[in-house]
Amino acid sequence: QQAQSPADLADNYNNLGDAYYGLEKYDSAAYFYQQGIIHYIPNYAEPDPLSNPDMRQEVTFDVPLLLNTLAAKGKALLALYQQTQEHKHLQAAYETFITSDQMVEIVRQSYLTQGSKAALVKEAKPMYEQAIKTCDQLYELTQEARYLHSAFNFSEHSKAVILLDAVRVTRILKEDLPAQTSKQIQNAQAK
Repeated sequence: QQAQSPADLADNYNNLGDAYYGLEKYDSAAYFYQQGIIHYIPNYAEPDPLSNPDMRQEVTFDVPLLLNTLAAKGKALLALYQQTQEHKHLQAAYETFITSDQMVEIVRQSYLTQGSKAALVKEAKPMYEQAIKTCDQLYELTQEARYLHSAFNFSEHSKAVILLDAVRVTRILKEDLPAQTSKQIQNAQAK
C-alpha cells in the first residue's frame, strides 16, 4: 500500500475534525484540525490546538485548504469556550483567527492564480464572521478595547476580500466579453 501524502493526511484529519465538531466534541475537533495544520505546513509540529503556526514563513502549502482548517479550528475553539466557559479556549480562538487573517493578507499580496484567490474569498468570509463574534465575546468578558479594534479590523479585512472578488469578476468579464458587449457596458455605465 502506498503511503499517503501530507495533503491527503491533512484532509483525513480535517474530516475527523468535522466529524467530531458535528458530534459537539469540540476538544477532539480542535485536536484533529491541529493535526491537519501540522500536515499542511512543513517544519511545523506543535500538537497543542491552543498554538498556531507563524504565517510569515514562505507559503508552500495549499492556501485555501489551510485557511479552511485554521478557520474550522477557530470555530471549534469558540464552540469549546461556549461549552466549557474556559477563557483559554476563547483566547485561542481569537489567536487562531488572527493567524487566519495573516494568511489572508499573504494571499492577497501574492501572485497566486485567480482560482486561488476565488477560493480565498469563499473561505475568508465565514472566517471573518466567526472572528468578529469571538472579538465581541472577548470584549464582553474583559471590557478591553483592543478586542473592539480587532473586530473593526476583521470587518475591514472582510470588506477587502469581498472587493478583491469583485475586481476578479470584473477582470474575467472584461477578458471574456466580446468587444461589442464591452462597449455596451461602458456606454451604459457612462449614462
